[in-house]
Amino acid sequence: LDAAFAGVGSHVALMMVDEITGEVVDILPEQYKNMEFIVTLKYTGGKLMLRLNNNKGLLYDIKRENGKLVATLEQEGFNIGSNQITDMYDGKIYYSYNGYFSYYDINTKKFTATSQESGGGGSAIDLIKLKDQEKFPGYSYVYTTTANKDKQLELTIYNPETGERVTKFFETQKVPTDLRSIASGPDGRIYSNGYLIGGAGAYTIGSNEPSRQYKMIGQAENMVTVGERIYLGVYPGGSLYMFNPYKETDGKTNPLKLFSLGEAEKQDRPFGMAAQDNIIYIGTLPNYGVLGGDFTIYNTKTFKWEIIKEPIKGQAITCVAANKEYAVGGTTIWGGHGINPSTTSAKLLVYHIETKEYKVVELPRSGIPIVSGLAFDNKGRLWGTAESYLFVYDIEKDEFQYFEVAFPEKNFDNVMVVIDSTMLYNWKDHYMYGMTSRKGFFRVDPDTMEMEFLSPLNGEHLIMGEDGNIYFFVKNSLYVYGDVFIPTSK
Repeated sequence: LDAAFAGVGSHVALMMVDEITGEVVDILPEQYKNMEFIVTLKYTGGKLMLRLNNNKGLLYDIKRENGKLVATLEQEGFNIGSNQITDMYDGKIYYSYNGYFSYYDINTKKFTATSQESGGGGSAIDLIKLKDQEKFPGYSYVYTTTANKDKQLELTIYNPETGERVTKFFETQKVPTDLRSIASGPDGRIYSNGYLIGGAGAYTIGSNEPSRQYKMIGQAENMVTVGERIYLGVYPGGSLYMFNPYKETDGKTNPLKLFSLGEAEKQDRPFGMAAQDNIIYIGTLPNYGVLGGDFTIYNTKTFKWEIIKEPIKGQAITCVAANKEYAVGGTTIWGGHGINPSTTSAKLLVYHIETKEYKVVELPRSGIPIVSGLAFDNKGRLWGTAESYLFVYDIEKDEFQYFEVAFPEKNFDNVMVVIDSTMLYNWKDHYMYGMTSRKGFFRVDPDTMEMEFLSPLNGEHLIMGEDGNIYFFVKNSLYVYGDVFIPTSK
């Protein structure tokens, strides 16, 4: 055929390349341009089948007419869930949806979902010719997944000719995953969440290993504790979940999904989260290819929420700090992956908790792409970083009391940055602690503004444990700083 095909995101496109003439054409219909990605793409038997990120499929007939490549949309809107599509066999193209083997017959032009289960949300499929041709004649459909409750590798072989089926489970070696967020739980343990695979671990302070692990929890960009529950801001879909650490996780009611900002509001990552009394303040990064983040206020008592839609046009809110009077968000000029900024200078969003009014505060310097690491001290002053600057802002006086270069080696020109630093006020020694990329772990004396660098470790998410020590993580390891005693294993 002398053709190549490419699925493009986050501004979705389906490119057909004529390798003879060099012509490149986007053949995706206009009504699908609101999607983000083409997840799966397969050319076989003169057909091009694909899966969009909403699990809907398109199927094209591809041929040459008078030397020119012609793509005709033959089927659209069918359901497809697997991450791979097989080569055509016996006039059929196989895939999986909703836990069942399915296929498209190119002769009858019909889709069929078989009664054979494929083991849940899919990972990989293929057609393989097995040695045992008596039991599995011709080609058999092989499907692997880890979508079972025990996260075992599940391999299923199904022969469409005989209906013979066999499923095997394999124990896979557990390996550490990088952490995404941490929080001090209602039971005093330190809870951590995993990058990509999700899940949660609970570390008992004073122990040398996790005391408990939880499954069926998604990737939490941030977490906060209110009362006896942990609230998780989960990607994708900008969802808020409520997790009861005293019960087993079941993926349905624990954690319980409270709401999602994904489809309706086009928000994806709840990076900024802070709790005050029974209210959670959430700042979000939008979907892929979109600019503009929302500020959401959630009441844990009434289960109701209010959305301030894109309070700072074109900017996302990726860090939040709160005290009794104010909730403040720090912004980045960047949005979801796949789009350039429309503004040049990050800002502060200052929300008055009692009046529910907000104002936008400009930084003393222009051209700074991100504000991050916000925290209040015991005098109600707001601390944060803004690229190479450390600042202290008095909200009542509307005055930056300090705005000086503290990290001269930091420059984010033309670099997408949505998370840079984290800060925490230590009520024990009254220092402001911080962790920033490219510089490491530091603390500042609020009276003298003298800065002391404690470690070159480039970690994330400073939190205060119930023991008064500071916890943070670096990649897949949890660290503690303070008056620490951890027993070693015998």
